[in-house]
Amino acid sequence: MTDLGPDAEQLRIKGAALDAAGNAIFITDREGHIIWANPAFMAISGFAMPEILGRKPNLVKSGAHDREFYLKLWSTILAGRTWHGQINNRRKDGSLYIAEQIIAPVIDASGIITHFVTVQRDTTERDRVVEALRQSEERFRQLAESIQAVHWIIDLERHAILYISPNYETIWGRTCASLVASPQSWLEGIVPEDRLRIVAAQARLRLGQYDEEYRIVRPDGSIRWIHDRAFPVRNAGGEVYRIAGVAEDITARKLAEAQVREQAALLDKANDAIIVRDLEYRIRFWNKGAERIYGWTAAEAIGHRSNELLYHDDTEFQRCAALVLAEGVWSGELRQRRKDGREIVVDVSLTLVLDESGNPVSVLAINTDITVRKHQEAQFLRAQRMESVGTLAGGIAHDLNNVLAPILMSIELLRIKFADPDADKLLDAMESSAQRGAQMIRQVLAFSRGRVEGERIPIQPERIVGEVGLIIQDTFSKSIRLEHCVVGEPWPVVADPTQLHQILLNLCVNARDAMPGGGRLSIRIENRMLNLSAAMFNAEARPGPYVIISVSDTGTGIPHGIREKIFEPFFTTKSIGKGTGLGLSTVLALVRGHGGFIELQSEPGVGSTFQIFLPASSARLPGTADVESRPELPRGRNELVLVVDDEEAIRCVARQILECFGYRVQLAANGAEAVDFYREHGGEVAVVLTDMAMPVLDGPATLLALRELNPAVKVIGSSGMEADSQAVAAKGNGFGFFVPKPYTAEVLLQALASVLQD
Repeated sequence: MTDLGPDAEQLRIKGAALDAAGNAIFITDREGHIIWANPAFMAISGFAMPEILGRKPNLVKSGAHDREFYLKLWSTILAGRTWHGQINNRRKDGSLYIAEQIIAPVIDASGIITHFVTVQRDTTERDRVVEALRQSEERFRQLAESIQAVHWIIDLERHAILYISPNYETIWGRTCASLVASPQSWLEGIVPEDRLRIVAAQARLRLGQYDEEYRIVRPDGSIRWIHDRAFPVRNAGGEVYRIAGVAEDITARKLAEAQVREQAALLDKANDAIIVRDLEYRIRFWNKGAERIYGWTAAEAIGHRSNELLYHDDTEFQRCAALVLAEGVWSGELRQRRKDGREIVVDVSLTLVLDESGNPVSVLAINTDITVRKHQEAQFLRAQRMESVGTLAGGIAHDLNNVLAPILMSIELLRIKFADPDADKLLDAMESSAQRGAQMIRQVLAFSRGRVEGERIPIQPERIVGEVGLIIQDTFSKSIRLEHCVVGEPWPVVADPTQLHQILLNLCVNARDAMPGGGRLSIRIENRMLNLSAAMFNAEARPGPYVIISVSDTGTGIPHGIREKIFEPFFTTKSIGKGTGLGLSTVLALVRGHGGFIELQSEPGVGSTFQIFLPASSARLPGTADVESRPELPRGRNELVLVVDDEEAIRCVARQILECFGYRVQLAANGAEAVDFYREHGGEVAVVLTDMAMPVLDGPATLLALRELNPAVKVIGSSGMEADSQAVAAKGNGFGFFVPKPYTAEVLLQALASVLQD
């Protein structure tokens, strides 16, 4: 290293004065060897003093600059001039830093360069911030200029325009420079009818409540609609010091809405609802038809979001809205709500409205209330289902009655064969069960045909409750605990047993569904005498004795808002597929049909109690009459009876009964066999007993064929189908008598006696 002598010593003294300098400083000799550096350089480069003394500055060289860069640098300083520029360096740890650097040559008195002094200032962070800001400003500029709206920023203190996007010139037709020069000049373009309102609205700029629509007049005389909004910008102290805003041209939307309003005005007297909403779902037009269908006036509806106003759950609406934007049109059925909360079914037709540039601006909806039609369709489908059920039930009933008929007819034969008290009790039980089965079949048929009047007989209600309880125990979840309570001795009621079964089962099923997690189901029976004052609390009540059957649960309860609706047909709170809405309406119809009424007590979260009030009866129950001797059955006098039936069991039992009671019997498996026999032996046949429904030749056809052979033939019709309609058909076709299946021996013998006496 070159010995600097007194000059080096002088430099060291001066360098000591620079140790506290904030900028990095180092000194090199003429050959470029570092002879001194201050602490700031060590800090920025990461090297220690021993690591740099005697070495050249290229130890911090980054390699980011080319050879030309360094040639220009050295040519400058070797020429005795100071070099000033930005340079990329590398620290000891390999990381890069950017520095503003000055290299000044030191020249002695003879004009010879003896040393170089280098001063560096680290600008890495500053340059990063500047670059980030530049990129951010560039992105903002690109965004603001690409959106078809005007973006603006004003300085509140200086009342100056800080930024206005180029779209101002496109929409207002005036230059941005003119607005910057005169910040209030934009107000001059607003039509006079709107200007005072906008000037007053400017007072709300600091509050962020400026959201206005107004009209402007462009220099060419055309009028444009503007939607202008402002947003306050706060400093670190929370004070508003700037206002940013966006103004967009909504002329196309306004013209489209105006056009739709003009067209919709012609349809205000129509029943359809015509609604226009923007792409943010806000209602812009609401005609008289919409007022009639939904209950909200135009003043109440306009400005509200249609998805919030018309839907409890807008999931389906959102799907339809997306399809309209994608395809331009959509039509279908939606469930909507009225102002009173009632749900309606609406046939909806949606059309996307476009401006002259083909951009979507709004959606036109034409809605038709089809709630009544849907109810009628549901009732029609239910009637069809019931008709199908009735047809099916008729066929099943015929077969079941044919099964029961031999049992009932055989009982009389068994009484004769086993004439002792114990056997008689068993036969009574068999007869009662078979009769009960036949009665149930008849009532199922009646209900499936749409008739609910049924057969009213005196019954003890606790017996029906007991039977329903057995069904509940066998079919309901074990998490539901059933409790019975019978207060005193319940009075009898005159009722249809099957319908009373249905009433209780419907109420118990509703109670079960209200307790998905289990609970207590209680059925209570008690007597109550209603006086005049008590009966006044219910319009359907009359003073007198009542039997009350209460069905209680500990379930979810019924909200107050829907208690008046639960007995309406097709009203249900259950999900689709889990309820028809006919259960409670059927219960109410059946209870009223029995002269009774219903009272409801319910609290949400506590449970519900349905009280069925049925008028008590003073009629004596079956079996309470004094035991009388069984009447003697009529006997035949060796008359020949032709029995025609396709059921072998019925033919067999009928033969035994008739022969036991003094008749001769000839059997035929169908009408054709009967006609063949009658053709040869008709003079001997006293009566023909024929089934109405048979293969080959049914009852009415058999009668016609027999009448051709003998117009005075005596025929008794019999059928396991619906008794009433078959009896009418039989009488209309000329049958002398009709006995419904299953019939007892007594009924058969009495019928034969009646026909033979004529």
